[in-house]
Amino acid sequence: MRLVLPIILTTIMLGSCSSTGERKPQGLAALQDDPRLGEQVDKICFARRIDGFHTLDKKTVVLSVGPREDYVVETNGACLDLDYAWEIAVDSFSSCLTKHDKLIITRGAGIGQQDPITRTCYVNKIHKWNK
Repeated sequence: MRLVLPIILTTIMLGSCSSTGERKPQGLAALQDDPRLGEQVDKICFARRIDGFHTLDKKTVVLSVGPREDYVVETNGACLDLDYAWEIAVDSFSSCLTKHDKLIITRGAGIGQQDPITRTCYVNKIHKWNK
């Protein structure tokens, strides 16, 4: 009986400290109240002019198209290595980036590897981004 009581108390204490299982929203869901999030657009034309980027989370990246145009792009699901990207390339069917086109993410090599790691992520939604 002496061992049972400490085990029960420990279990209760650990249970009260555990998280509620709620996850922090990612992607555009996390940006719904952000005043920088602009209207949804169907495409970013002249995708070859993309000259910069920064990631927001594992699902979203802001692409800069020239000095005054920024767009936030959400990928389908989490895009592995997006938050560690060194380079982002666009693989599109035309000169415009649209839904279902690809972002090709390149990050540095992992431990014991010489070659960089490349991942492909598919575009889900595009919004204007008002910095």
